[in-house]
Amino acid sequence: MIDEQPQEERIFSPLAERMRSDYFTVAENFKEAWTLMKSRFSYYVFLALLVYLPIQIVLQYQVSLLDLTVEAPELLMAQMAKLGIVQLVMTLLEEVAILVIAVICALWIDENQMETKTFSAIFYRGIRMWPRAIVTLILVALGAVVSISAMSIFVIIPLLGLLVIPGVLLVAILLVMLQSCTGTTAALRARMGFDNIRYVFFVLKGRMWQTLGIFALITVLTGVLQMGLSLALSNIFDFITQPVVSMALQVVISTMTSIITMYGYTVGALVFMGAEYRKEKLLTENQ
Repeated sequence: MIDEQPQEERIFSPLAERMRSDYFTVAENFKEAWTLMKSRFSYYVFLALLVYLPIQIVLQYQVSLLDLTVEAPELLMAQMAKLGIVQLVMTLLEEVAILVIAVICALWIDENQMETKTFSAIFYRGIRMWPRAIVTLILVALGAVVSISAMSIFVIIPLLGLLVIPGVLLVAILLVMLQSCTGTTAALRARMGFDNIRYVFFVLKGRMWQTLGIFALITVLTGVLQMGLSLALSNIFDFITQPVVSMALQVVISTMTSIITMYGYTVGALVFMGAEYRKEKLLTENQ
């Protein structure tokens, strides 16, 4: 965006003008993301069913196979390694949703970016940008595998785990931020690979810790919402005797938790796009 065309040739939408202001607060990002999700809720449901629901089902199945009571460390590490491989594949698939969300956010900010705004057109535009994010995807996926492996230390060597886990969580949040920001850039800008990563750090320069804190907040809030939803609805399983009904309820829970995850990425996309607008405004003023 910053170097796509001269400032004087561009006309910003009212929402884009607000995002260029230094007073577009964290609360406003959450509010705008909520408004966007409500206005295109059917898109989020379709995206959850197409991408996130299979991810949730496979991941939950894999986690259910874990046996943390095994005494042999090598057996536990083998189980965690399998979970890491599944997480690797799931991370690659998850990027599809992030790319599509970025396109939806772009349309929310500027409705004139596409003539056709159907879900199929948005999904196609997002998914065809997937190769641009491949380097970041690999880094994030490998980071997820390493993080899962490091978490196993907490089970095997508790005291060492207490020292390792905080660092792992910080790295995990950084990877989530990179995944969201580079996904947004890959979907909307002519950036890919390491150039994409450099561009993200250029845009966030001077606001890196603030942005990282926002993504930490996003991660915590969406995690709490998902956990609360799962616990509230999982109690119903005690009263269900029909396997079909139980499976249907599990699909509903997975879909709802997926939508919460997508809400978090929507906030993240708006945060990064706002940072782009502010950087562009700053560069223009300094010319």
